Parts: sequence; structure tokens; C-alpha cells
Amino acid sequence: MSTNRLYDYEPHPDITSAADLRAFHEEVSVWNQLVRNGINPYAFTVVFTLLVVGPGGILAFWYGVDHPLATGPMLVVLACNTALTVFATLFIDRRFATVIEKVRPSFDVDDETYYGFFGRFFERLYHLSFYSPIASGPNGRSHRPTFWLALAVTYTGWALALGIVLPATLPATLPSQLLAVGYFLFIVGFATITLFTATAFVAITALYLAVRVTKFTIQLNPMLEDEHYGLEPLGRFLFHTLFIGLAMVAIAGGVGLVTWNPVLWVFTLLGTPLVLTWFVGSQYGIHRAIVDTKQARLRRLHERHADQMDRTFLHSTPEPDIEAISRSESFVHIKNHIRDLPNWPTDTRTVYHVVMTALVSNTPSVVGMLITVM
Repeated sequence: MSTNRLYDYEPHPDITSAADLRAFHEEVSVWNQLVRNGINPYAFTVVFTLLVVGPGGILAFWYGVDHPLATGPMLVVLACNTALTVFATLFIDRRFATVIEKVRPSFDVDDETYYGFFGRFFERLYHLSFYSPIASGPNGRSHRPTFWLALAVTYTGWALALGIVLPATLPATLPSQLLAVGYFLFIVGFATITLFTATAFVAITALYLAVRVTKFTIQLNPMLEDEHYGLEPLGRFLFHTLFIGLAMVAIAGGVGLVTWNPVLWVFTLLGTPLVLTWFVGSQYGIHRAIVDTKQARLRRLHERHADQMDRTFLHSTPEPDIEAISRSESFVHIKNHIRDLPNWPTDTRTVYHVVMTALVSNTPSVVGMLITVM
């Protein structure tokens, strides 16, 4: 019963075509919401990054506050990773739905099934992720009380953890005290919403793209073998998002090595598996769909030609004729060709780039930890 609930889903009733998906995305896109409100998304990225690091810079360099969140190296990490986080959010927001439309010919299902599936997937993403407590999503951003309770508990937990692990001594003057407390609460809120919505994003993606999409059938077009059935746009999109995530890891690890800050090394050790899980998990369901489609095709070929093969090689007397042998060789050739078709949406070159990027991004942290151990 639980397995059925895991695989079953309700297709979106109002999204049954590419036009419907584009119209839905036009409404809920974070980028489009900013533009509709007269806000340039790039300017927003710059201003928001300044809001994250500006107060910390004032506390560190004007009031002389000594706190791990208000040091020069930590502000560099916060600035770079905040900008990359906002950029990654806008990049995924703008490109994901477009990529799904591009790879539509790779799936052997009707438009209503395909777009109903991904319409429901994107509705869940925009309802519970993409900074949904702030950005309005489908249905006017209506959340259940449990959502707000979980968000409040997460915020409180982060605030207590940071207050205990990284205790702060308040500066002397009242304005600096208010700035320090406000900055702390703001950073905790930013971290909470980022973690909360990122977790929701990974969970929803895993549910739909690692589990439920396995029920689809892939078009095994030999003409698109080198393009991995036309799924290459998805592979490139996932690699670009992975590259952004590993860039954050590299920046934190590099600054951690220069400043000898083990906290930043821990960030890299935790961040890398999460990013790699996103990259692999987003393809795993399609990988299973490809393998299942190939196996089903091979079974049908075997059932269709088993009697013919038996007559040719077991019951022909004295020897099978040339025409029968030719038909059998064609059957074997097709069977082997289906077996040799790729099993993943990405090729080995992309995998090589992923491995090399992960190794390079983690080199500073690994060097620092090795020096510490030795």
C-alpha cells in the first residue's frame, strides 16, 4: 500500500500541454515576479548580497566586534555564496521548465500524461520550495499550519545552536547592539529559509525524478544514441547547477585553508555529498525508465522471434537456408544494439567533468585537514 502511494500521483488537471506549462511558469516564476514588481533580478542579487554582508562589515570594521560571522574572511564566503545561492535559484527557476519541454520527445507518453506529471511536479516545487515563505507560489502561497510550525522550529533551533556554539559579546553602544542582534536574527532567518526550501526542493525532486518518473517509457531512438535519446539538455542543466554548488564548496574551502578555519572545511564535507546527490538523484529515475524500457523491448523481441529462432537452429534439416540465417542475424544485431544503448541521460565525458570538478573544489579542504592530522 505504501509503495503504491509512493509511485502514484495526481496529474495536474490544468497543465496538459507545453503551452499550459509555459503559462503556469510565467505566473509562478520567481524571476518573473521580480520583473512584474519592477525589480531587476541582477540588481536584486547585488542588493541582497550587500544586506547579508554589509551589517557584518560594519560590526567587524567599525565597531570592532569579534565574532566568527563578522570577520573579513567569513564575510567573503558569505558574499560569494549568497550571490551564488540567489543566482542558482534564479537559474533553476528560469531554466528547469524550459529543459523539461526540450526533452519532451524523449518520452514515449502522450502530452496529457507528460505535462500533467511535470505540471504537478513544478506545482509542488513552487509551493514548498523556491523560498516559498517569501515568494508567492501557486494558489496564493497557502501553507498548512504544520509548514509554519516546522519553519519556526527550524529557525529556533538554528538560533539556539548558533548562540551556543558561537556565543557573541554585544558591543557597548545601543545602536551597535541593535545592529548586532538584528544582523544575527537576519542571518539565522536567511539560513533557515535557505535550508528549509533547499531540503524541500531535494525531497520533491527525489520523489518525482528518482521514483515516479520510472513509470514512464523512453523513446529508444537509435538516431539519438549519441544525444542520449535527446536527454542531453537535462544533463547539461544538471551539470551547470552542480558546478554552481561546487563553486560554493571551493570558495569556502579555499578561504578556510587561508584562514585555517575548520568550520568552513566541515561545510565543504557536508555540501559536496548534497550537491552530488542532487546531480545523480535527478537522473536516477530516468535511468531506471531507460533500463526498464530496454528490458521490455528485449522481452518483446524474444517473444516475437523465439519460435522462428527455434525453427531455424533446432528443427531445420539438414541446415537452415540463407534467408533464415539472414533473418536470425538481423534479430541478433537488433538485440545487441538495444543492449548497447546508453543507460543514463548523461555521457561519460560529463561524469568525468563532475568527478574532476568535485575533486578540485574539495582540494583546499582536504589539504587543510591532512596538514592538521599530520
